[in-house]
Amino acid sequence: MRAAGELALLQRRQVPNGIQTGSSEAVWLNRFPDYRKLLENAVRWRCEPQVSFEPTGGSTIPDTIEVSWRRAAGGELLLHLLNHTGAMSRPIEQLLPVYNLRILLHADAVPKGNLRAQALVSDANLKIERQRNVPVVLLPRLDAYEAIILPSA
Repeated sequence: MRAAGELALLQRRQVPNGIQTGSSEAVWLNRFPDYRKLLENAVRWRCEPQVSFEPTGGSTIPDTIEVSWRRAAGGELLLHLLNHTGAMSRPIEQLLPVYNLRILLHADAVPKGNLRAQALVSDANLKIERQRNVPVVLLPRLDAYEAIILPSA
C-alpha cells in the first residue's frame, strides 16, 4: 500500500520470451509517437492543462517545448519554457527557434483582471489577449529558453 502523495512508477519486468515490458520505458526510451499520444491522452483525461499552446498562421507547435509553472516568493507567476526543437542530428547541434507562440494560461492561479507579462531572457514586454476569458500570452520567438513573469496584482 502506498502512502498518500507517494509517486507510483511503472516497473520493468521480464517475460518468459525475453521481451521487456513497461509502459514508461517504452514511452521515454523508444519515443514512439503512438505511445506518447496514448500517455498524453491519459494525462489530459485526468487533469486539465494549466498551460497550452495554440498554432498560428498554419504552423504547428512542436511537442518539444518543456513547460514549468512556478510561483515566486513575492507572488509573481513564472512560466519557464525550454525549447528542445532541433535538427535531425543527435545530440542536437543546431537548435531551431519556435516563432509566434500563443501561450494559453488555463491555470486557476492566473489573476482574472488586467495582466502584464514580461519575457526575462529577451527583455521584452509581451502582448496579452483574451480568448474565451482565457489569457493568451504572445511570444514572438522562443530560442533555447525563456522565462515569462506575470507580476502579482
